[in-house]
Amino acid sequence: MADPSLSGVEMSTLVDRLHADDASALRDLYVAYAQRLADFCFGALGDWDTAAAAVQDTMLVAWASAGRLRDPALLRAWLYGIARRECSRRMDGAAPQDTSDIPGHSPARIGLAALSAHRRDLLDLAARHELTGPEIAAIFGIPERQVPIQVARARAAYRAQERAHIAG
Repeated sequence: MADPSLSGVEMSTLVDRLHADDASALRDLYVAYAQRLADFCFGALGDWDTAAAAVQDTMLVAWASAGRLRDPALLRAWLYGIARRECSRRMDGAAPQDTSDIPGHSPARIGLAALSAHRRDLLDLAARHELTGPEIAAIFGIPERQVPIQVARARAAYRAQERAHIAG
């Protein structure tokens, strides 16, 4: 699925404006992507305030490093990659989440929580955020042909965790 936020022309124009240090481009970037990035960050961090801070820092990093984005078609992947790193930075040193007994949570939610961050992010970006194979490959730094394989492995690990929780 193509990026639903912006058309190819709009995306290219926005990237050109970011490269030119057009301050209104940062606002437009925020309007186009902040809500979905916040949803992704909340899924990784489990707290809306921390997710909002990660999105704010994502936008600041994007603004400061806009010159590194060469392919406007990868704008969305680039932003999700920055957001993923911001979430990871916030989780460094945090205690791992105990998923053995999360009251009020479905086996599906517990199954996701039990996955590695890498696999959880793969599933989230592929299924909920509908990023394309090339976008996911760019975020994870893997060959595009590996994306379906890694997503399938992540789904299998998720299903195994879900079944273990139901049986357990």
